[in-house]
Amino acid sequence: MALGQGQVIGWGSNLNGELRLVTESLLPFASVHGGVYHSVGLRADGTVACWGSNVVGQCTPPADLGPVKLVDAGSYHCAAVRIDGTVVCWGRNNSGQCNVPAGIVDVRSISAGDAHALALQSSGVVRAWGLNDSGQCNVPA
Repeated sequence: MALGQGQVIGWGSNLNGELRLVTESLLPFASVHGGVYHSVGLRADGTVACWGSNVVGQCTPPADLGPVKLVDAGSYHCAAVRIDGTVVCWGRNNSGQCNVPAGIVDVRSISAGDAHALALQSSGVVRAWGLNDSGQCNVPA
């Protein structure tokens, strides 16, 4: 939950530090999102901060991430939309949830699920990838 002036507050079990207090050097945040054992935040300057469990790299954004406009936390992975509208995912990739398909551009919304991800392109087209055991990647026509 983001508060005024970019302050962040969280609650829950905190077994892996996913709720650790965010220092002033990380503020202000534009948005924050919680995964299972990690959290990810988008700072107002377009940089990303992750905290909590990093067992599968979910708190290690790629070095070449660059400024982003959107982030989301899946169960054990994160997804981000760069300023240029391209998508980057990192963390657990056991079901291909971090293998962003080619041709996903001009993204205006991103959602990271349990082991899949979705991107809404400006054209209105929804793209999905990752685990599809329950049809979660079968986007209706």
